[in-house]
Amino acid sequence: MNSPKISVIITAYNIENYIEECINSVILQGIGDIEIICVDDASTDNTYSVLKKISEKENRIQIIRNKENVGQATARNMGCHAAHGEYIYILDGDDCLKKNALNRLYDCAKKNRLDVLTFSGDVFFDNDQMLLKYYNQSKIYIRKGHYSGVYSGPELFVKMIEQKDKHGNICFQFIKRDFFVKNNLYFIDRLRYGEDSPFAIYMSAQRAMCISDILYSRRFRENSIITSQKQMCHLESLMIQYVNDLFLWHSKKLTNEINEKIDYFFALQLKSIKNIMNDIDLQKSLVMLKQYPVAYYIYRYLVNDTPLYCDLLTNENIDEIKKHNSIIIFGAGKIATYVIDFLQNHGITNYKIAVSDKKLEVKSGIYNITELLQDKESAIVLVAVGNKYKDEIWKTLINLGFKNIMDVSKY
Repeated sequence: MNSPKISVIITAYNIENYIEECINSVILQGIGDIEIICVDDASTDNTYSVLKKISEKENRIQIIRNKENVGQATARNMGCHAAHGEYIYILDGDDCLKKNALNRLYDCAKKNRLDVLTFSGDVFFDNDQMLLKYYNQSKIYIRKGHYSGVYSGPELFVKMIEQKDKHGNICFQFIKRDFFVKNNLYFIDRLRYGEDSPFAIYMSAQRAMCISDILYSRRFRENSIITSQKQMCHLESLMIQYVNDLFLWHSKKLTNEINEKIDYFFALQLKSIKNIMNDIDLQKSLVMLKQYPVAYYIYRYLVNDTPLYCDLLTNENIDEIKKHNSIIIFGAGKIATYVIDFLQNHGITNYKIAVSDKKLEVKSGIYNITELLQDKESAIVLVAVGNKYKDEIWKTLINLGFKNIMDVSKY
């Protein structure tokens, strides 16, 4: 059997009120030679029942039903692996296609022998509250720039940056399936947010094109990935995708001019990550990041400003500190602040802060070290000062008779 022209992949999770409208927008495209692959990611509402009902009337629909919720990245991968079309198009199950969108995309991509074709989209709102809250984003997917002809993927990517156009997520990319498979452009499994970055697609494409046609409608609704409160899993996903894209950039041999523009793109991505950090509880446990050492490293030391030396304290160091009923942190500067945060993160709160000269004290609750001599036999003193003063402080502590001293600033 010949392969269909297009494989439309639709992912769905608990969108019983929207999925039928989405699928109908595909069915009514006026192009018969397509397959529609719907991946229900273990919905707990009636989404699957709606899909089954539609599929009974439409033989072009194939349903994949997950037993557990695996997230949109993995669900999309399942749809891509099942696809047989010459081109693939990935659509969110709560959004819609414009009339004749697929014909327009297929004809343009085929005529120009494209690896990827990107286009414009508009936005619609579920209710007035959504309209008022997100009105400033109503035109973010409409291409403002002028693009003529075929570019390489990197060239088009930076041209869109120059013209201040959003690249859009995967739903704004019409992709040649052979190109997608050959370049292993599948999504990173289990990511929950930001996994649909088109960076890898553009960096791999030899023939890419942007048209201004508005062919896609994105819905703004309550409790969607876009509008819901961000959680730690969203931040982790963004970090993992960010580092994955950085590695890909590193592997490409691009011109200095292109690299300068891509540098700007990554700066904006990092800004977005930091913005999300302001909205979530960073005390929540990490689930995925520790499986990606480089992403975890960047998160701790470059994004979350975790001091490197604190993480280099060994379990033996921590156990030694916990043996003592009295803990004295010597120092009241930035290093001491980091040490306090580190101790608190390990459930250690029985500490006092000391300095050599109380004239330097700027905060209440700070002792002169001579006021704590009653603890010199039992306490452990954590030296948390810079190298300039360390030797002097160490000698002072020994002369005062403190028995247990640990230099935490060296870590």
